[in-house]
Amino acid sequence: MLSTIIKQLPQLTQQELSILKAAIDELSDRQATESEPPLYDVLRRVIGTVGPYSAFKLTQAYKQWRKHVLSVNTFMGLYFPQATKIERMALMTFIVRALVNDLKGRDVPVTVGSVVKNLGRFGQVFEDQFPNYLGSGLAPLILTALKGKQNG
Repeated sequence: MLSTIIKQLPQLTQQELSILKAAIDELSDRQATESEPPLYDVLRRVIGTVGPYSAFKLTQAYKQWRKHVLSVNTFMGLYFPQATKIERMALMTFIVRALVNDLKGRDVPVTVGSVVKNLGRFGQVFEDQFPNYLGSGLAPLILTALKGKQNG
């Protein structure tokens, strides 16, 4: 079965490969019981009051997390397939911070639950920050800007 799947890979488009990569990343995150998924590490750093991932998995917010983390990974794989792990972390941090600022602007208390509940808006928050970048294919310029910021 695995050899059949591997034979199909060269026939997939870049977009399909990106979606496949995001799905594999999600499955890896689910199987890695001891390690935190990168997005959870982002939440931990942005919110600052997030407990261990093992405790988070026992909360109500975790059910929503499982649904939204796949869409975040798919978004990242679709629009930023060439991004390194560090670039992905930087970009996810930027977007989660923008999401937190949006919640504060709406007078929504910033908690793990409220942020996780709103992770489904991840792509929309990016679009709000960078209007029309996704549709016009300019999203990779954001990574270029991030690299420049890191180097300068």
